[in-house]
Amino acid sequence: MIMRGKCRWIALLTISAAALCAAGWPAESDLPELWPCPPFTVEGQNIVDATGRCVSPRGVNVGNKSSEDRHATWQSREHYLSLRNQGMTAVRYLIFWSAVEPEPSQYDNAYLDAVARAVEEITASGLFVILDMHQDLFSAAIPGGNGAPRWAVARQDLPHWTPDGVWSLAYFTSPRLHAAWDAFWSNEPGPDGVGLQDHFARAWQHVAARFRNMPGVIGYDLLNEPMAGSVMTGIGTLALATLSQMSFQELGLALPDLIEQSMKLGYLPREALSMLESPDAYRTLFASIEPAIHHFEQTSVAGLYERVIAGIRSVDPDRIIFLEPTALVNAGAVSGLPLPSPPLSGPVAYLPHWYDLVLDTAIACEASKKRLGMAMDSRVQEAERMGLPLLIGEWGAFYNSPSCRDAGNMMAELLARNTVGDFYWDYHRNMEESPYRSALFRPAPIAVNGRGVRVELDFGQGTFRITWQEEQADRPASLIYVPAEWAPADILVDGRRLTGELAQLPYLKIEADPDRATREVLIRRKK
Repeated sequence: MIMRGKCRWIALLTISAAALCAAGWPAESDLPELWPCPPFTVEGQNIVDATGRCVSPRGVNVGNKSSEDRHATWQSREHYLSLRNQGMTAVRYLIFWSAVEPEPSQYDNAYLDAVARAVEEITASGLFVILDMHQDLFSAAIPGGNGAPRWAVARQDLPHWTPDGVWSLAYFTSPRLHAAWDAFWSNEPGPDGVGLQDHFARAWQHVAARFRNMPGVIGYDLLNEPMAGSVMTGIGTLALATLSQMSFQELGLALPDLIEQSMKLGYLPREALSMLESPDAYRTLFASIEPAIHHFEQTSVAGLYERVIAGIRSVDPDRIIFLEPTALVNAGAVSGLPLPSPPLSGPVAYLPHWYDLVLDTAIACEASKKRLGMAMDSRVQEAERMGLPLLIGEWGAFYNSPSCRDAGNMMAELLARNTVGDFYWDYHRNMEESPYRSALFRPAPIAVNGRGVRVELDFGQGTFRITWQEEQADRPASLIYVPAEWAPADILVDGRRLTGELAQLPYLKIEADPDRATREVLIRRKK
């Protein structure tokens, strides 16, 4: 807790923050009153702005995976203003190693200029930006992939195969993909004799040097969904064998039947998915592969992160480093990712992804609350072990499906209760009118003058509750977003009903109260 003797320092910090916003951030008149102000940093398991308030970076993923159009994104300032005006505060923006470094040690500054223009459009609207070095299937040299430049892909002569065309299963089956990852994790030399990871770290250093002075860029997501190479065959086989053993005992479904039905359906049979709603079955499945996951993260991934962080910190000591575990943990395995070495790290936060086993299938809208709840418990456990703020870098992936409203609301409730920020995958056209818009543009804290923030959201009951421990009377007031769709609403602050101008949605401003240590805001949507 910040001691009262530091009030004068906090007041000076607030003045400095206002000056910084005026110098390099949208003018105050362009933003809702009390909007967060950069720079952001990390304090325990909180992300805080320049005034010392806890903030919630929450929004969407924005990017274009196609190298043919130079990864140019279609969104304009109008779209970003729409997001901000509906309570979102940030964007996770995709960038690509192949575009940053198309040839060894040759950086494409024209590409980074285009990224900078997009970032300026985003930040001009008042949204903050996390730059995400994205990959899927490692590189475009792998069919359906993106990320690494072609010159960084070993053994392009090897075959590529994925079952029934499901792109993500190539992580388990493609010899070409396995060889590419193996060479990368071994830091094998590229065409110029420099190690592939060394190239990657230098590319990140170049990016950080370009964006370190843009106040709306709050941090760097080092690598999207890092995956292992040839060991994935063994991990996949072990997971299937464990699942088939359980299925045979519970459902009479042997391994050949499990594989045949899964291939035919494009997802695990519903009977197997239902079985995995049992905590015992769920834990048994993921526990079988966690030793391999932990070894990979604690050696390969940790080693890469040390290299990349050292490069970034040599030019930018202040932006937040966002760490991702391997994508193998997305659906519920417990990550073993270690913290980076303290002398290198600076501010660090945790940015895993969170999906159910039905992701990218025809039954994606049937995501299970029980399975997702257990997966979220794993994410919370990992963040607490590392002592880092927990944000979810990707969730949803509903692609405008008309059947995903309930799944979206269910996931939003879990996100509100357990995280300090989240980013929906991804910004699609007409998203503001999507069937699950209530989950995206939901009540949420924007900036809170206090610590120990707790949020509860219940769409069924139509209630939103937030509590915190207030610390400083001279900080700016807390700001809470409540969608206009929730009006008319009954709003209670510390048990007292708000009326008149103070109760106007969508932004509630809660002034500091030096006589109250614990604050509570309760909003009931009138039916």
